Amino acid sequence: MKAEHARLRGWFAAAALLCCPLLPAQTALQSASQLPIATQSSDVVASANAPPRLGTLANEVMPVDEAFKLITVIEGQDNLLLSWTIESGYYLYRDKLELLNASGETITATLPEAEAITDEFFGATSIYQDSLAIRLPLQSLQIVDGRLTLGLQYQGCAKDRYCYPPQQRTVELTLPP
Repeated sequence: MKAEHARLRGWFAAAALLCCPLLPAQTALQSASQLPIATQSSDVVASANAPPRLGTLANEVMPVDEAFKLITVIEGQDNLLLSWTIESGYYLYRDKLELLNASGETITATLPEAEAITDEFFGATSIYQDSLAIRLPLQSLQIVDGRLTLGLQYQGCAKDRYCYPPQQRTVELTLPP
């Protein structure tokens, strides 16, 4: 009986780790020069004598901010550039992308063409792979005392493996005089 309880406890613990991964904390991006730099983790290197792990390198999923790297750049005096570098094997959903001004109102932006796919999570949809760049005219944004605050909402997936929960980020920039 005790052996059966121990076996079930181990099974439930393993199932909780597989079904409910930990999510990274929400971050506020100040500027492109302040983006975190990912370092290689020794956890990814497996030794031939190491015990088996729950996941393998083939099915592990990157943290969301590594899979979808966002950089913000003020271009000259006219535009704000939002640029995502999307890792190979990952994609962002076009219809899950929303830009919000400081008041929380939706900003209408011209989005680039996206690839139409049939997604296992959302059915027929459009996605961005490799990269996504959006230019927003500064005059269309709310700028208060030389500061710009922009809310971003987006969602993406690791192809055939995992769909990240919707992400919310805040970009805060001080504009040059």
